[in-house]
Order: sequence, then structure tokens, then C-alpha cells
Amino acid sequence: MLTINIKYQILLLLSILHFSTKLAFAIEVSIPDTTGFVQGQNIQIPINTDDVTGQNVFSYYTNILFDSDVLTCTGITTVGTISSLWPSPVYNAGVSGQVNIAGFGVNPMVGSGVVIYINFLVVGNNLEYTPIDFDYFEYNEGTPSTSLINGYLFIGTPIPITVDTILCVSNTLCLGDSMQLFPQVSGGIGNFSYSWTSSPTGFYSQVAEPYISPENTTTYTVEVSDTQNTASSSKLITVIPVSVLEFTGLTSTYCSSDSYSILQGNIAPDGAFSGDGIIDNGDGTANFDPQLAGVGVHQVTYSFINIGGCTSDTTMNTDVLQAPVVNIGSDTVITLQVNYLLDAGSGYQSYLWSDGSTNQSTTVYNTDNYWVEVTNSVQCTNRDTTLIYFANWGTWLGKNNNWSDPENWGSGFVPDLDIEVIIPTNPLYGDIYPEIFTNDSTFCRSLFLEVGSVLNIPSGKVFIIRY
Repeated sequence: MLTINIKYQILLLLSILHFSTKLAFAIEVSIPDTTGFVQGQNIQIPINTDDVTGQNVFSYYTNILFDSDVLTCTGITTVGTISSLWPSPVYNAGVSGQVNIAGFGVNPMVGSGVVIYINFLVVGNNLEYTPIDFDYFEYNEGTPSTSLINGYLFIGTPIPITVDTILCVSNTLCLGDSMQLFPQVSGGIGNFSYSWTSSPTGFYSQVAEPYISPENTTTYTVEVSDTQNTASSSKLITVIPVSVLEFTGLTSTYCSSDSYSILQGNIAPDGAFSGDGIIDNGDGTANFDPQLAGVGVHQVTYSFINIGGCTSDTTMNTDVLQAPVVNIGSDTVITLQVNYLLDAGSGYQSYLWSDGSTNQSTTVYNTDNYWVEVTNSVQCTNRDTTLIYFANWGTWLGKNNNWSDPENWGSGFVPDLDIEVIIPTNPLYGDIYPEIFTNDSTFCRSLFLEVGSVLNIPSGKVFIIRY
């Protein structure tokens, strides 16, 4: 049986743990930030690495990206680098704005420092810059893993970063509203990072131009950093409170035949109402007229603008339901009949007549104002009223009992018995004779009504027949 000395077991375990730790550790590979160059200058940019001793690194592969309007790659060199004992690496700079490099050796790379220098010609103008970024960088075929840090190059001397001010729509904000802050940054190099805080505390953001919606007056501070410096600026935002609004008088449902409701706002006489069917009274009250609004769901808004210019509002919805339409006829004079049938029409859920009847129709026998109230399927009601006048008339043929006697007619006109006669709304001789005209407006003094005839009398007029 194979046995292992306990001392060697411990050494073996420690070796395994050390090897596992190295495998899990990412080697940092970086490109530095550089400044101060001038157009036409040849420069070298290093690719640096942390210690790779014991990591069995036999090769590396990388692709570097840059702005071709600022830099042109002219070559590579390994002189003075930790890969100088390897054969010269190969590179390809045929694609504008990038260079692809591969290096390998028969012995593992050891130590830390510069892996390789990339030679560039500066072609940009003063104060221009370019990122110098890793597209990728791998040791061997990805083992050990790498942690990559990009760099940049700035032509000339960079201007320090400053935050001149913070712009916004206004230094005041209505409670509940939001707005965006815009830091005005000048100088600096490369990409900026942002850190927003507030006093009182509670707001934090890393967005360059954040939206804010404070509940109280707040000071906002931003810190802006480039790769070298940090600058800051603050902005005080004053929050204006708004009024809490409510109103009464509006019900959830109406029938289209209902009369108006009076709405009352809680800050009357201030505030204004708006919406379909609204008649604002200008004193913090309004009328909601369902007949004006029409059938459907309507939103009523009560709003107010305070002294700080902040608008607050509140809304309520109401549903106007279709009321039934009923018509039992116009006012009617009945002659030589003892009764008359009034019919409200079919299709309603319920009926109620002024005489207590609950049927679709009712028969009346006396002169009176009769009404009917009908209810439809959505429980809306409507009413119609008519006057039924039973006239105790006989037959009067005029002077000498002769309908055709010229003395019964003006202008010597003698009508036929079947000529229709009407009563006008504006009598010519109402103080002398009954208001009767033929259909060609000829005045007459007598009228023959056959049995069952119906005579319509204009509203507010009285017609008298003597016999």
C-alpha cells in the first residue's frame, strides 16, 4: 500500500492551494494616461502588466484601439521590456485606428513592468486627445485571466476640469413637479464621471444630467471627475407648496334629463372648474348641467394657481345616463266625446300617470292637465304633461243658422263647409270676434265643427263659441 509522509501531505496541500489562488487571480494589464505631446512627435506608449512570475505565460495576444485623427501607429518594440528575451512580436496596423499584436516565447515570461511599447506618430492638433483602449488582451489562451485598464493621450497641456455652474429651468419648483439639472463642465480630459448628492440627504445619482423632484427646499451638489482632477458645484432649489384641492356637489351618475348640480370648491372664491357640462360661476362654484354635458362619462376638474405660480388640481368623474324620451301629445280640445285615450308608448320599464295609473296608456274623462312619468332600464325617469279640454259645444251655423251667410265672414268671403279653419296666435280682432281664420287667412265669425272634430288652441289663447 502506498503511504505518504505527513510532512509531504501538508506541502502538497499548500502547493495545491497556492496554485488555485494564482488561477483565480486576474493579472492587471494597463495603458497609462499621457499628456504634453506636440503634433509631429514620435512617441512610445507602453502596455504594462502586474507580476506574471509563476503564471506560465508563454504568449500574449492583443488589439489596441485609438483615434486615427490623433495618432498613427508606426511600429512596436520590446527593448527594455520583460518580453525582450522572446522573439520579436508580430503586429498588423493595416486597419485605421487599431493595431493587432501577438508575442510568444519558449520560456515563460517573468516579472512585472512593460510588456511591449507601441510606437506612434502624433498627427492631431493641440488640445486634442484620444482614448487608447484594449479591444482585448489575453495571456496564453485566457489563462491567467486579465483585468484591463484603458488609457488616453492628450496633445499639449490639459486645462483642469471645472464645474462653472448648474443650469436648470428655474431655481424654484412646485411640489410634485420635476426638472432636470445640467452641470456646465469645462476643461478636463477624456470621459467624466459624476456624483450627485443633496442636503438634506436622500438624493444620490451618477447620471450626468439627473431629474429631481424634491419634497422640500434642497441643495444639490455634483462632483465631476476626469482621470486627473475633481471639481464640484452646488445649486439651491426652492420648493413651493401647492394647495390641496377638493370639491363637493358632483354625484357619480346623472340622468340626461336631470337639472344641474351646484359644485363648491374648498378654496372659494378662488379656483376654477372645467369640463363638459360645466358653467363656472367665477366665485369658486360652478354648475354641472348633465343636459349640456350629454350622455357619457365626463371628467370635472377643479384647479387653482397659487401666488408662487404653482398649479394644483383635482378631478372627479361622473356618468350621464340616457333618460327616456316620452311624448303624450300637445294640448288638445275634445268636442262631442266623453273620453280620450293618452298613450306614453312602449319600451319603458315602468309608468306612472297623474291619475295613479301604472299602465302604458290611460283613459281620461275630465278637463285637466295630465302627466306621465316613465322609467327606463338604467332607472332614469322623464315626464311629459298635456292639457285635455272637453268642450261642451254644439253646432252653430252662424247668423240666420246659415254657415254661408256673408255676414258671418269678412270681405264678403263665403267658405265651403269642408274648408279647414285655424286659430292664429296673433288675433286681428280678438276683442270683437273669436280668432278664426280660414286657411287663406280670411277672417270669419262662425265655425261649424262636425262630430269628433279636434280643435288646436295656441298656448295662452281663449276661444269662445256662443250657442
